[in-house]
Amino acid sequence: LEVTGRVKLIWDGKWLGKGPMSAGVSHDNGYTVVIDINGLLLVLTEKRMQITDLQFYRCLGIEPKDKQILAVYSSVHYRAAHDPIAERIIEVDTPGLASPRLAGYPWQHLKRPIFPLDPETFDMVEWKSMTDP
Repeated sequence: LEVTGRVKLIWDGKWLGKGPMSAGVSHDNGYTVVIDINGLLLVLTEKRMQITDLQFYRCLGIEPKDKQILAVYSSVHYRAAHDPIAERIIEVDTPGLASPRLAGYPWQHLKRPIFPLDPETFDMVEWKSMTDP
């Protein structure tokens, strides 16, 4: 993929977490760049990481609450920080070890039906947010 853009920021990638999963934790993403491609901000990091804290964006000069769309490559750890600001979250089934589509794995030796793989078990579980009364 070839794109043309403008480098907005080059940063050493060292920052301190402030969110629910990593408050007080030092992070080092390695060199990080923000590239502006016709108004789309692309963030590239030297090291692989999951975005578990909105402070990461803020260190880049990006206020995540002001963005209509944030695309995050993460399995589940992003939720603690992103759920409170997201109108909607769309999970995408990408190749790798962390697919949200559990039924797609080649399960063996499972006693069936089992939640959450089999639809007939869905009414057996009541989901409740940990923050609900």
